[in-house]
Amino acid sequence: LNINADLSAVNLSGLAGLGLSLGAGVDLAVSSTADLSASNGSLNMAADATVTATGHARLAAVGDIILGVVTASQVSLLATGLISDAQAVGDTTMNVVASALRVNADGWGTTANAVEFSVPLLSAAVGKQGMVAASLGNVDLGITAAISVNRVQANGTSWVAVSDDAQTGLTAVEGAINLTSGAAISM
Repeated sequence: LNINADLSAVNLSGLAGLGLSLGAGVDLAVSSTADLSASNGSLNMAADATVTATGHARLAAVGDIILGVVTASQVSLLATGLISDAQAVGDTTMNVVASALRVNADGWGTTANAVEFSVPLLSAAVGKQGMVAASLGNVDLGITAAISVNRVQANGTSWVAVSDDAQTGLTAVEGAINLTSGAAISM
């Protein structure tokens, strides 16, 4: 599924049977929740693609996620592969801006290009690819509550709640963790 035009909605669901792509300059503006899912492939955002939700945003892929910019009250990122930064190496544009961020992936960021975020509350569980991420400000490695979005049904007029469970702290299975902050990191 390729999205190459701006979209606005109350609740937005982009559900792809394979991969999902947000093209250059695409802006998804949502007054409630955003739900983007690639059930058998990667979810790729162009460097300047944005997802903005006044409620929660959930991006999930059975594969990798390449992040442009996601802004929401709370964000949940889930990938069986690597979550990486679409911006050029050295670009410090925030990939995620939220009050809480929940990450569950095999890897998050790379040594060449960290994923940048501005989030006061973070929980992350990563696998063998580890984590390389940078916080703009203070970040507390704590408990993120369950994050729910409204998944729009095929009829376009109804939705069902999709929720990711609460998650605690920062864990890595086999992979290394490299978290930097422009301010304080607390637990």
